[in-house]
Amino acid sequence: MISIPASKGFDRKAPLSTAFLEKSLAQSRLPAHGEVLPAECGRIASSATSITRPIRWTFAPGDVAPSLGRPRRRWWLMVEADVNCICERCMAPVVLSVHGRRGFEFFASAQQADAMTDQVTEEDEHRDPELAEIDFLSPEDGVTLTDLIEEEVLLSLPMSPRHQACTPDFTSDPGPEQAKTQPFAGLAALKDRLKKS
Repeated sequence: MISIPASKGFDRKAPLSTAFLEKSLAQSRLPAHGEVLPAECGRIASSATSITRPIRWTFAPGDVAPSLGRPRRRWWLMVEADVNCICERCMAPVVLSVHGRRGFEFFASAQQADAMTDQVTEEDEHRDPELAEIDFLSPEDGVTLTDLIEEEVLLSLPMSPRHQACTPDFTSDPGPEQAKTQPFAGLAALKDRLKKS
């Protein structure tokens, strides 16, 4: 994660908007970095994952880019977290280190943000690869930086959490779910019965 000066009172629980962010930048409250405690992460706690250490984050202004015909600043969020999951291969606990990076542009209304989202979806994103990493928001979304931090951790998790190397722990009497992963488990026994008949 990049190293930046510590924030001077940036309120990561305040609803985000262009006016709020630009004011924070003018007051030297941005760029900022810090930690989010596990107790603040309700969405993570209600999912199949958990965290025991604070999420580390950095939030910084980026370049001013034209959006819908007007220059608009991009804001960049980076997160790092150690997330406790269940390995889908061996069903044992696994701790995954996740690193997320996402950009944001803020518009005055949800209609403008939706229009930009549609425009990026319809046009060729390869003209500006960075656009694939940008979310377009407005004050109507009512999101805080804490919300974005937690969401980015969840989005950065792999679809199938797994250890880098492990062995499935199949029992002698596999249940329905385990049997699905062993489609030929009974083949040897069937061949033995056919030989004896």
